[in-house]
Amino acid sequence: MGIQGFFAWLRQLTPAAFSKSRLGPRGRGFDHVLVDCNHLIHRAAAATHKKEKVLQILSGLLWKNFQSATTPAKSVFFAVDGPGPLAKMIEQRRRRVDSHAKILKKEGKAMFHPGNLTPGCHFMNRVDDFLVLFASRAFAVKKWKKPLSVTVSGSRVPGEGELKLIQEAKHLMLKRSNDSYAFITSDADIVALALASSLPAQIYNTFSHDFFDVQTLASHLSALFPTCPPNRIARDFALLTMFSGGDSIPKMRHVSMSGLWATYRLFKRKHPDLYLTVDSDRAGIHIGALFKYCQAGLDAQTLMAQHQHGLVHEDASMSQTRIEEWLKCMAWVLDGGLRGVHLDYSVLYEGELAPSPLQIVKMCSATSSSEGDQVVYASDSTVPPLCPEMCAAALLPSGLQPFIPYAFGDIMSQVNFELKSAGNDQAATIKVLRSLQSRTLPQVVKPAKLICVSHNRLDIPEPLRLTVPLVPGFTPNRDTSRYTAFHLERGIVDYSDWYQMNNFVPPVRKKREPFDRSKWDNDQEDALLDKRKVKIASSL
Repeated sequence: MGIQGFFAWLRQLTPAAFSKSRLGPRGRGFDHVLVDCNHLIHRAAAATHKKEKVLQILSGLLWKNFQSATTPAKSVFFAVDGPGPLAKMIEQRRRRVDSHAKILKKEGKAMFHPGNLTPGCHFMNRVDDFLVLFASRAFAVKKWKKPLSVTVSGSRVPGEGELKLIQEAKHLMLKRSNDSYAFITSDADIVALALASSLPAQIYNTFSHDFFDVQTLASHLSALFPTCPPNRIARDFALLTMFSGGDSIPKMRHVSMSGLWATYRLFKRKHPDLYLTVDSDRAGIHIGALFKYCQAGLDAQTLMAQHQHGLVHEDASMSQTRIEEWLKCMAWVLDGGLRGVHLDYSVLYEGELAPSPLQIVKMCSATSSSEGDQVVYASDSTVPPLCPEMCAAALLPSGLQPFIPYAFGDIMSQVNFELKSAGNDQAATIKVLRSLQSRTLPQVVKPAKLICVSHNRLDIPEPLRLTVPLVPGFTPNRDTSRYTAFHLERGIVDYSDWYQMNNFVPPVRKKREPFDRSKWDNDQEDALLDKRKVKIASSL
């Protein structure tokens, strides 16, 4: 998800919500710090062409942002994008195919391939291990209070990173309603999700290095609409942000966030008792209210984009079925944001373009739904996501087979052949993607869990352990009591972690025998010095 220029627009709407303070609402930091690691991983990957160097740079970025942002008191949560819904897969595959084609044109130039950052790839399994290792080292230093619970939701756990943060915060609120929360992310649309979920969170922007207080925004909206329930306004606000942009469902055509919000204020002055969304456990969009909203914006010329020669005119018609499909997909996006998890991973908008406000008005007028109580609800079915390896096989071009487990190579070749045969045919491409769920996996994939860090983990492969520098103040053999160890299973369907799938056996560390000086003679010392001299000479 992503809304271009959203933080800049929020700064104009409510500048008081922005601050540089890292002390939290009670002046002592935050109880829970939740980190969306995706943007940091991409920044690290863009800075080098070596995989090992990516992890070292990521270590520095994580530590720097924690030092700049805040101090956790009770828990830390790391999230990485896992397998996503089908709604995102067409655009994700297009990006990966385009980036692979650009890299092929730069043959001979060393660079890190962005395809490595796909869930199910070998490298992302290493990133999961790295985050566990980073947590076990970094958060054993004495500056953190104990007990500190550290949890990693890696790339094998389904869901987008920002939704994982919402889900974890809602889970923590059930146990500790008065705690404070800080989200470390660069994703601006998490503001709307936190607002609609009534989370008392502050968002730390890793680019501008300032905090945004969601509660200040909530107070500002309550002051604008004093007679309206705050939760209803918050849901409508979240829906408007989804109308203005996203990477799973195409945005409403010819609109901007400033125009959507100006129209909403006009709409509420005319219809103070109407809301765009419904107040229920399942998200839904009220068609009659949406018609009046779009009509108000068109009449006042605040909703659709303005060009030099006047208002944009929409000539192309769109069927009622297609518009209702788009609205149902938008309700599904809102429902996933409110829950922190999507129930149905098979939702996919099959149209190439989204409707415009004018087309929505025409549809409502033609079907007499402008005055009724018709509501378009999100899907209430439960469809699990693809397993990570199947996700990678569908998203990556066939030339990147070494990036995924060997057993999935044939499926990757078959899927790529079918997608190439489909070409630019949207319907044929969608048919191939929908068939992925029913294909037989080449090996058993067991359920995965959130990884809870309880000590300096010894089940991390030794080469990976060497890529993470020791954090000052941490001793690997001490401070293991600073964690609360627990095991979690959340979400609709999880898939196995890398160790279970590959029957990984943790290495057994040999005890070092104490050094006996009496057994070390001068001949051995001279031989060792000679070896060192030869090694130094050969390196010159």
